Amino acid sequence: MLNPFSENFFLKWLFDFLNPASENFFLKGFVEIVSTILSYLNPFSDNFFLKIAFVPDGDSIRTDVIETTIKNKFSFFSNFSNFFGLVFNSLADESEPEFMITLPGFLGGGTYEAIDFSFYNNYRSWIHGVIIAVSYFLFIKKIAKIIPSVIH
Repeated sequence: MLNPFSENFFLKWLFDFLNPASENFFLKGFVEIVSTILSYLNPFSDNFFLKIAFVPDGDSIRTDVIETTIKNKFSFFSNFSNFFGLVFNSLADESEPEFMITLPGFLGGGTYEAIDFSFYNNYRSWIHGVIIAVSYFLFIKKIAKIIPSVIH
C-alpha cells in the first residue's frame, strides 16, 4: 500500500521510528533522560537538586525529640524563658505579679519567689507613666534627628 496514512503502509515502522509523537521514536529514551536532568536543574521543580540536598522532608525532622533533649540537658533555659514570659505578660496585667523560680537540686531545690513586688504596688501606675513618658521623649528625639535626612 502506498498511502502513508494507512495502517498497512509498508514504511509505517520507519515513520513510527522517526515520529517524535510516536511510542517507537528512536530518541524517546534520550528525551526522557534529558527531561529528568532538566527537572533537577529547574528551581521550580520538586526534583531540584538543591531542594533535595538541603531541604529536609517533613517526616525527617523530629521536633519533639529535639525539644525534649534540649529541655533535659539545659533545664535552666526553660526556667529563664518562663521567668521572662511572666515578666512580659505581667506588663498588661494590673494585679501584683509573682515571679517564682525553681532551683535545681544541686542548689537546694524548691520553688522560691524571685522578686517581691509588694512595695511596688502603690507606685505602679506612676512608674509606668514615667517609663512611657521617657520612651516617647527618646522616640520623638530620635525621629526629629532622622526626619531631615529622610526628607532630603
